[in-house]
Amino acid sequence: MYIPAFKVRCQVRQLLRRIAGFWHFWSPAAALALRPGLSEVELQRFEQLLAERVERGGRVSQLPEDFAEFLRWCDGYEVEAFWCAEAQPGALAFRVCRLLCSAEIVAQAAQISSGWLPVSCSREAP
Repeated sequence: MYIPAFKVRCQVRQLLRRIAGFWHFWSPAAALALRPGLSEVELQRFEQLLAERVERGGRVSQLPEDFAEFLRWCDGYEVEAFWCAEAQPGALAFRVCRLLCSAEIVAQAAQISSGWLPVSCSREAP
């Protein structure tokens, strides 16, 4: 189903405002660890770099609008900031992870299987 980009942007922006409010209230250190968002030029360059890296295995011509809007808001977390919890499949446990910045995603893009982008890493990951 096609949802116009403007509607997606509005929904994502509303969600991101709520997330920012949560972080600022409950953990200001986590909010401070967020990297500044990408400009439109930086976002386009990121898409180009991904397309070049993934060309052999898959196609990344344009990021999904919700992910692009997230990158406009923040470019992941600083390197040592592990503030997100990710549910482990089939377990009642969480592992601590961090959202990668665009440069880290591009660096790992050569290892991407078709249609999959690394957007986080766990504390155990290098």
